[in-house]
Amino acid sequence: MEKSWLTVGGQSYLLKKMRLLYLCDADSGGIAEYAIRQFYALRDAGADVTFLCRPTFDLQRMETPGVVADLPAAPTRHPSSLQRFIRRVCDARSVSLIAADVAAKGGYDALLIACYAEYLSPFWAQILKNAARKGLLIGSIAHDPVRDFVLGPLWWHRLSIRHAYSFVSHVFVHDMTTIDFGGPKPEHIKVHIIPHGPYEVTQPNQERRVIRSRFGFTDADTVFLSFGQIRDGKNLDRILRAMPSLPENVKLLVAGSGGAASQRPPEAYVQMAQELGVAARCAWDFRYIPNAETGDFLAAADYLLLTYSARFRSASGVLNTAVASLKSVLASSGDGPLKTAVESYHLGIFVPPDDDAAILDGALRLITSPPEPEWERYMRENSWQENAGRILQAFTTNH
Repeated sequence: MEKSWLTVGGQSYLLKKMRLLYLCDADSGGIAEYAIRQFYALRDAGADVTFLCRPTFDLQRMETPGVVADLPAAPTRHPSSLQRFIRRVCDARSVSLIAADVAAKGGYDALLIACYAEYLSPFWAQILKNAARKGLLIGSIAHDPVRDFVLGPLWWHRLSIRHAYSFVSHVFVHDMTTIDFGGPKPEHIKVHIIPHGPYEVTQPNQERRVIRSRFGFTDADTVFLSFGQIRDGKNLDRILRAMPSLPENVKLLVAGSGGAASQRPPEAYVQMAQELGVAARCAWDFRYIPNAETGDFLAAADYLLLTYSARFRSASGVLNTAVASLKSVLASSGDGPLKTAVESYHLGIFVPPDDDAAILDGALRLITSPPEPEWERYMRENSWQENAGRILQAFTTNH
């Protein structure tokens, strides 16, 4: 039996080398970005890891033989509600069947699911429950431990949550936020807190002064950056309403693609800026921003906006991008990893969520008396190495 030394929290453990199947059915967005870093960290920690994904995943970023793109392509949207429902059920069952089959045939010790999702689980959970009964350890990263987005009647929502946790033995979260299990915590589940590592930032393609001039900003301006997918829960409308009361040299840069059809379109914020008389102080780039360009946007900014609604109780990939670029943040959210990180390490100003006056006050405080972030302590205590180490320690203690 091959074993290796693993260091977690400053302590070393002699562990059996894990054969780990990493399931990621997200093609893009925050989950995919997180999964890439976690996969490499697990591999660097000594695990034998296979990354199971869809053929539409950005495989160029996974230049390793440990990638199997055998999941079905994501179902296309259909105008019929019934057709959408059937396609989602079929897709979820296919993903579960393939994962269970690959795990069994490959002799894997454990299956790690990149993101917990309970939707429609009564139609597919039994597949993975059978795999768990045969000895497969199954863990999941619970990026959203509080499942307050209710799809269908409440009884179905709670039933789906319970089914989706029925086969999981290890749940990994980013802070002490109480997990919604759809009822009492199942006795078979162990909960582990893991850190969210910082994201690397590409070097800017030009000097900061040149990049800022591209967006119409000068050296004397104070630039707030809203980065990533544009959706209602980021409260972009609230910072726009605060801008007339902020100094004239405070500017806003918004970069990212629009969200789902149910979300306010990006152009609505442009119109709002015009109506508020602050359009000349805003710059917009409505598209998916490739990694090669992220350094430019961060170089142009002084602070990052993370003003989420109270319903947001997850960790934030954008926060970990801000940390890597040493940019303080103006943040709001419900109780969860974002609030914990910002307040514990003084990474910026945290304000009550969904409050126009609080956002205005927070922006003024950030400009006039910025905090002294503990960047080094954050990166030391929230590394991808620590993230991977705690996961492997959790799985191997079952053996």
